[in-house]
Amino acid sequence: QNKPEFVPQSFTATIKLSDQTKATLDGSLEDGIIPTVWQPSDKIKVLCKTMGWSNASFINVSTETSETALFEGMLPFSSSYIGLYPYNDNSMIEHSDWYGGYKLSFVIPEVQTYYPNTFDPSAAIMVAKSNDGVLEFKHLCGFLAVQMKGQEKVKTITFVPRDANGGSVHIAGEYCIGLENINDGLQISVDGSV
Repeated sequence: QNKPEFVPQSFTATIKLSDQTKATLDGSLEDGIIPTVWQPSDKIKVLCKTMGWSNASFINVSTETSETALFEGMLPFSSSYIGLYPYNDNSMIEHSDWYGGYKLSFVIPEVQTYYPNTFDPSAAIMVAKSNDGVLEFKHLCGFLAVQMKGQEKVKTITFVPRDANGGSVHIAGEYCIGLENINDGLQISVDGSV
């Protein structure tokens, strides 16, 4: 069986401003928006379909924090690409009749680590689709901000979500989105379990 040839490629990554997505916040609140940025050496997973699905890690080669980044890696040429942030070996695309063709699987971690002035990058799941070398990432998750005041040190915070009837709500684990409308408002179908 022939395998596709992996060749050097680059993608310009942006973040859809109205969604305010990404793992690092930069600056102060301006007009109700805190700018979100890419960090040097951030990694994304880029996937494409040529002879089956291929994927690779792409690294931000920009040397400064910015709202736009240049990611480089090696992948076969294709007519379209899917980008996923953050990079994770376990995220994949597979055929699914339920999702209208293909689904992208990813994991939202159950345990998240505190980072000053931002949130855990492993929980900032974003996805993008490109036909032209530009990946405009859109956020797949919301965030809960907990502001701590005082001198006491907090070792852990446990969040137990409940629905209106007191039942448990899944907020971590493996999730899937259908790819058929990835740029049309991200019509998301979700399967979730902890």
